[in-house]
Amino acid sequence: MSNTSSTPGTPPPALCLSLPDRVSAWTDGSLDPREWADQDYEWFRYADARYRASVVSRHPQHPIAPIRVAVKDAVDVAGLPTRLGLRHYRHYPLRSAAVLDALPMDLADITMKSVTTELNIGIGAGCVNPLFPHIDPGGSSTGSGVAIAANLCDLALGTDVLGSVRWPAAHCGVVGLRVTHSSALLPGVFPLSPQWTPRVGCSHGGRPGLSVVATGAGHVRPGAATTPERGPSRPRHQRALRRELREPRDARSR
Repeated sequence: MSNTSSTPGTPPPALCLSLPDRVSAWTDGSLDPREWADQDYEWFRYADARYRASVVSRHPQHPIAPIRVAVKDAVDVAGLPTRLGLRHYRHYPLRSAAVLDALPMDLADITMKSVTTELNIGIGAGCVNPLFPHIDPGGSSTGSGVAIAANLCDLALGTDVLGSVRWPAAHCGVVGLRVTHSSALLPGVFPLSPQWTPRVGCSHGGRPGLSVVATGAGHVRPGAATTPERGPSRPRHQRALRRELREPRDARSR
């Protein structure tokens, strides 16, 4: 894969691949890691300047894994500041939030922190809706929905009490899930209040190969029986993720 050119305003070729195809190309070497990182950075510079979904990013970065993950700026990521949507506040965590432990880091990289409203309760975060520019994305996890819709990432993590993930996802034409209530996953996640403990949620673009990635980030798959403190085991989801990426379930059913 050597064609890196793209029409202005159009994502480069590698970003247009389905996720299983991108992972396969990245794994077998037909997608050069540096070429992939360059294409991602080329698009990130253009799209984030237009849609303003990121607070801080790790671009340019070489190499990056084929799955790009954005994390809401109310969730700690080691090596990146947590700002909570405030202009003059910076917290530099020593470790990432527990909810991120399930990400398969051989296939996924956290590439950016996404915009949140002030302390998860403000309004007007400044993001631009890529699908409907005249409609405010809404919700405190506004940057997560915008980042997915703008193809700045493949999976975005947020928090959701009353719809903070689902509203911006719906407004931007992507999929938002409120995936778990497990309090075991909350260390490193800024709480709105003790009575309003945030629920972990994520957004994705509905493309093939993302269903298992989304559930893996929250340790919970839809319909799974869980207790408040414990979800299904992580290794099983990581195995399912790799199987889904290499052979999407639609193909297995034929």
